[in-house]
Parts: sequence; C-alpha cells; structure tokens
Amino acid sequence: MEEVLRYRPAFYPSGNKANASAEAAGLHFEAGEPLSIIIGGPNRDPSRYSDPDRFDITRDPTIWSFTFSMGPHFCLGQALARAELQETAAVIARHTRDLELAAEPHWLPRVMVNHVDQCPIRYRYEP
Repeated sequence: MEEVLRYRPAFYPSGNKANASAEAAGLHFEAGEPLSIIIGGPNRDPSRYSDPDRFDITRDPTIWSFTFSMGPHFCLGQALARAELQETAAVIARHTRDLELAAEPHWLPRVMVNHVDQCPIRYRYEP
C-alpha cells in the first residue's frame, strides 16, 4: 500500500511557516513566511527512490513516502488511513477474480488534490 500512497498522494501541498530566516534551493525565506511543501516532489525524489516515476508495487514498503508529511506536521490519522487501505485491498483480493481496468481512469484536473472522476473496472465477484 505504501507504493500507492507514494505514487498518487490524495493531497499535494502541506502548509507551513518558516520558523527562522533561511535559504533553500536558491530562495530566501523570512521567519514566519508562509510556505507550501509539495508532497508529490519528495515522493518522486530519485535520491530516495530508484526510477521514481514508475509505479512499482514491489518497492520496499519500509521506505515511507511523504504522503502524510513528516516531523511535527506528521498526520495523526496516518495509521487509520493505512489500515483502511489495507483492509479494503484485502476484501477486494478475497472477493474478486479477473479484476482489470475496463478503460483508463479519468482524473479531474485539480491543483491541490488527486481526484479520480471515473475508474471503470471489470471483475468477477466471489462471496
């Protein structure tokens, strides 16, 4: 599940404020200046992930993504979100056969949020 979270985070930016005057990536930030950290960027960092633009379900799940942020802004609900994804995947795996995309998913053009509009699938249900 970690690869799904890394590859397509639900929410892109993480808001913050600079706690001190600093320079990063050639930019100067004053203390208290609002910042947005784009989560999708670190999740595609080639120094952290080999071939980062490729979805690889076999990627090491112990290398957590930045999908739930880090440090003092780490998402308190991340454990519940991961548990819900794992349980959903387990139910789908247990009760469906021949699962396949019927057509390419259609993503809505959003700036801050990944939002799938349609994801047509075909499957055979087995109770």
